[in-house]
Amino acid sequence: MHIYESHRPQGLTPSITPDPPLSKQGDPTDTTAAVGNSIALVPSSIRLLRYIDTRLYDIFKARGYKNESYTFKTARGHRIAVTSTGDNACPQEYTVSCPRYGLWECLRQAVGNDKIQYRKVIDVDLSGKKPVVKFADGGEEDADLVIGADGVRSVVKRASLGRKISASTLLVTNVDIPEAITRHKSIVFTLGPTGSFGYCSAAPESQRKLGWWSNWGTPDIPDGNVVNSEKIRRQLRDRHGTWKDPVIQYIIKNMTTDRVYPIWTTPDLPHWGERGAVLLGDAAHMKLETGDPSGGGDPLI
Repeated sequence: MHIYESHRPQGLTPSITPDPPLSKQGDPTDTTAAVGNSIALVPSSIRLLRYIDTRLYDIFKARGYKNESYTFKTARGHRIAVTSTGDNACPQEYTVSCPRYGLWECLRQAVGNDKIQYRKVIDVDLSGKKPVVKFADGGEEDADLVIGADGVRSVVKRASLGRKISASTLLVTNVDIPEAITRHKSIVFTLGPTGSFGYCSAAPESQRKLGWWSNWGTPDIPDGNVVNSEKIRRQLRDRHGTWKDPVIQYIIKNMTTDRVYPIWTTPDLPHWGERGAVLLGDAAHMKLETGDPSGGGDPLI
């Protein structure tokens, strides 16, 4: 068995080298900055981590924040609903949020560096008796089975179906959590006429880190994923400046991000595998309702 990663770990500090336009990026997960900073795993995913490795389960939960509820609000500040994230199993699990790169590190440690090869897969040829994996360095390798757990912009899916993917935009970063927020233990979603805004704790309470995102529709992919912070702040004020949630206004005032991430989605697929290739995870079922920032979900796994 071989696991192929397109990039080597480079730490948590984003590269200062300007990124090429998003429309021209072959793989938007080539740098850790392109991955985004926050992720939330639902109970079924938490249980899967425990099934893979109990140490992985323990480390991830220690790094993350247990969200006991989802809170839905309107832009005018009215609360629509509060629902539990628990799965009512025994023992009960809840949705856990954490830094996205932290989950990647946990998984890499559990798998072991000796099983990972850092070669970028650019294509999979399914025309012969066996699948042939093709690499950016010009090399090739045949296989009995190719598992395409390579995200919503899956190379394996493109080889099987040749489908294109739609996009909108997402912002993610970390800021200090106001004291009142640490008591909610909730992922908060706010919906309005100019988009949506969400936030949750991205680490244990003692670290006081808040992951947040602002989603809106756009007909065009931005020219690049690095944007001046003040320009982003102006855009946030234009979309959310009149919204009543004080936490949203706090985030807009204090945010420092300079990154923009597309949300990629997967259309309905006729099948999830053929001729020795199988799609897993976001490569197979990421829908418009959720999407995936940078196509970076499953490539990390």
